[in-house]
This record gives sequence, C-alpha cells and structure tokens, in this order.
Amino acid sequence: MNMIYRIILTMLVLVLPAFSVFAAETDSTSTVKVKPELSVDLVSAYLWRGTFVSNVSIQPAVGFSVEGLSFEAWASSDFNFSDGGYAELDFTAAYSRWGVTLSLTDYCWTNADGKFAYFGKYRDNHYLELGASFDFSEYFSKVPISLGGDVMLYGANKTDNGDTAYSTYLFVAYNQPIRNILTIDVEVGAAIERGNAGLYSPNNGFSVVNVCVGASKSFDIKGKININLGAHIVVNPATENVYFAAAAGFSI
Repeated sequence: MNMIYRIILTMLVLVLPAFSVFAAETDSTSTVKVKPELSVDLVSAYLWRGTFVSNVSIQPAVGFSVEGLSFEAWASSDFNFSDGGYAELDFTAAYSRWGVTLSLTDYCWTNADGKFAYFGKYRDNHYLELGASFDFSEYFSKVPISLGGDVMLYGANKTDNGDTAYSTYLFVAYNQPIRNILTIDVEVGAAIERGNAGLYSPNNGFSVVNVCVGASKSFDIKGKININLGAHIVVNPATENVYFAAAAGFSI
C-alpha cells in the first residue's frame, strides 16, 4: 500500500468514529446540527506560508463542524512514493465565535531523514501549534480583512541547542469576491524565529516570509458539490524566492 493510501486510511480510521458519535447525537437532539465536510484538491505545487514544500500533490481533507466547534484531518502527498517522497498528515481542532477563531493543530510531515514517521517519537516527528485569528468582516461587511498568529508550542520545532523554538507566523489576509466572478486573495505573513530553527525563515528574529496574491472560483453543482479552481503567486522576501501554484478540486 503506497503512502497516500496509508494517509487516507489513517484519516478515515481516526475521524469517522468521532463523526459517528456526533451524528448519533444529532439524530436524538434537534438543536445540534452537524455539518460534515469532505474535499480533495490537486495542486501543481504545495506552498505553505511562503515555503515551497513539494511538487504536484493531492490533498484530501475530511472533518465536521458543530456549534462553532470544528475538527479536520488534512493530508498531502506528492506522487513520488519512494523514500524521497513527501507526505503530511495534520489534525486540527478549532472553535469560532464572534469573529475569533482559536485552533490547535498537530502536524506531521516527512522528516529531515526523508521518512514519514507518524508513530515515531513525537518530539522528533510532530509539531503542535496554537493559532488565533480575528475576522473583521464578522462585524464590518465592507472590511474583508482578517489577522492572526500561530506559534509552535512543542515537537520537532527546535533551536540549534535542542530547545523548543516557538517559531511564530503572523499574517494579515484580504479576501474579496469580485462581482460573483472570482475571489481575490491577498496575504502578507511574517515569521519570528530564534536559535536557527529555520521553520519559515533562514533568519533569526522578525522577517517577512510570505507575500501571496491569488484568485479563485467556485462552481456550485446543484447545491451538492463545489468545483474549486485557483492560482496563486507567492514571494518570499526572506529567501528571495518566487513561486506559482495552481489548484483544482471539489468539496461537499
């Protein structure tokens, strides 16, 4: 069984039992509404916070939301199924209310040795992140701006002497539909690094790592499925790199 099948199977095994519990509660309690979510994207390049991660990849996600609480399993895998391939499996729990979202994410991706060791030592293979964001459009419909920050609390994000680096990503994002034709997305992100952790930037201290401009379009198919298309240009001033990525997928 290749890497992507193992990732998808793990996602289903871990998420579906929890979804079944919530679904059962929904049947007996009319006030609780569970919204299941499923999506699959194909991207020409996997870019994350100004960093090039891998070449052409498939990225499935499955989860649910209920009363402002959401849970999602997200994965990415390129099509190189040898030891040199890239794989990632993340789990996120989040709560949103009054425009504020708090999240806790467990990341696991192919390590520096080229191995995807999900069940290896946590401190060497996982990254635990706390995130917070605020969406101004919750209160001001003409201000489609959000800002937030994410900090690595524990795991493989280490300084050069082995301490937790607490690498931090801060962002301001703009998201604006244009006459129901497409949506324009702009994000500017900066990193705070220490101890040569190098998660987002090769530099210690504060540096801008992500200037992203993109456009996307979603096609609703009979109210049951959405076909999503998009493209982004990313500039990383810290590494002086420029990237382009296109994406196509569906969501229900």
